[in-house]
Amino acid sequence: MQTAAYNPVRARNIAREMAEAARERGESLTKGEFLRLGFTEEQITRHAHDASVLYAQSLNRAA
Repeated sequence: MQTAAYNPVRARNIAREMAEAARERGESLTKGEFLRLGFTEEQITRHAHDASVLYAQSLNRAA
């Protein structure tokens, strides 16, 4: 029987993190605000569209 090795690296969902940050603030955030929150230029460029879709979906969701 083989067991899988423990992998301590956790994959991040950057788009979800960006959408949650915007939702917590109650408004969409600017690139500068995302940079101040610790996201890199590359992460912002790559995940901004998906984050905006997730943010919009969270606003339209019924409670």
